[in-house]
Amino acid sequence: MREFIHFNYAVSGSHDKSTVLFLHGFMGEIDDWQAQNKDLSRDYHCLFLDLPGHGATEVSHLSGYDFVICAKNIVNFLKKNHFEPVNIVGYSLGGRLALYMSIYWPNLINRLILESASPGIAGDEDRLLRIHQDALLAEQIRSNWPGFIENWYRQPIFKDIFDSPGFAEMVKRKKLNDPEKLAYVLSGMGQGAQPSLWNHLKRINQPVLLLTGKLDSKYMVISQKMQNEIPNCLRYPVDDCSHNIHLQKPETFNSEVKNFLSNH
Repeated sequence: MREFIHFNYAVSGSHDKSTVLFLHGFMGEIDDWQAQNKDLSRDYHCLFLDLPGHGATEVSHLSGYDFVICAKNIVNFLKKNHFEPVNIVGYSLGGRLALYMSIYWPNLINRLILESASPGIAGDEDRLLRIHQDALLAEQIRSNWPGFIENWYRQPIFKDIFDSPGFAEMVKRKKLNDPEKLAYVLSGMGQGAQPSLWNHLKRINQPVLLLTGKLDSKYMVISQKMQNEIPNCLRYPVDDCSHNIHLQKPETFNSEVKNFLSNH
């Protein structure tokens, strides 16, 4: 398969230990995982990727912003660099990619940790509506980039995130992104653009951990539905937290990830 993505990545920890791949969310980058890197690299070989349109990852063709092509490129990257098999920690957009990879490349993944992630949108009509909504958001990114970031975090799923330690620093990093590239990401990798995975969840044979903030009512419902479908699945709702658990409650997040990965 032709590769349109040259991934920027970082590694830490010992190569002789189990590899954990971290995939960030929309507008994120590898430095979003600093608290996890500091903690988990003591016991694991940690691998951090900048997704297409984010950080220093380079995309040579617009096809690189396609959800399925992105997933295939991540798989090829892992194989080419002999990182597989891996455990994956995926947040939001990164979680959706991780879920897709676990279904179509099951031998590549040992364990799966999904933070505030979704299998996509089941109905065709709802998916088309979401594509339209994401197209409008893409135009907002292009026309009002700083204002878009502030409005993004006023969504109900991010309740109370403004008071979180590290939030201001995270926003500074997000402002360094290229708004035009992020507009491409919304168009090609948004929930409307990705294939719905709801009908495939029963195929997942890896152990799965779902981490969801209790203040994020939308994803509390989604994660409960996912747990009902995935055969080997644990669900951990986190108190006093909304969509971004690894930022808001890093100690709890790290502890649950380590407990899950070490549970043989």
